[in-house]
Amino acid sequence: MVYSSQKRCADCQKLMKVNVAMDDIGEYTRRHFDVLTNDIWGVDGVRALDGQKLTETDFSYGEGNSYRRTVAFDDTKAQVALRGY
Repeated sequence: MVYSSQKRCADCQKLMKVNVAMDDIGEYTRRHFDVLTNDIWGVDGVRALDGQKLTETDFSYGEGNSYRRTVAFDDTKAQVALRGY
C-alpha cells in the first residue's frame, strides 16, 4: 500500500491523525499491508517497484498523482490493483 500525501495538507494530516490512528483501523492496516508513505512534493530519494531511483515528486508524477492524496494498493506483481483518491 502506498499512501501519497502532502506534508502541509490539512485533509492528509486529518486522515492519518484521526482515521488511521483509530485502534481498529491502524491494527488492521498494520496486520494486512506493508505501508509506504510518499510526499507528493518531496525531494527525498525513493526506489520505485521496478527498481528505478526517483525523487518522491517524480515517483508521484509517474504514478499519475501530481496533486492529491492517494492510496494505492499493489498486487504481488507490483501492478496497481486498486487506487483511491
